[in-house]
Amino acid sequence: MKACQIDSDCILIQPDCSDCEFDSINKNYLDKFLENKETYCNENKPKVMCNSVFNGEIKCIENKCILE
Repeated sequence: MKACQIDSDCILIQPDCSDCEFDSINKNYLDKFLENKETYCNENKPKVMCNSVFNGEIKCIENKCILE
């Protein structure tokens, strides 16, 4: 899900149900990720909600999506 060739292959996601964290995956996997996240979050309701702002860059480094 994190494999990439160029920076534009990657997309920012919030993997945590309470949206307190950030990660990056290949955008081709976004639909599957969101489907899994919705199912997981419906079964594991968040106890805390966050209002986070991402202040970095999404990069493809050594064929892997990362956040800098």
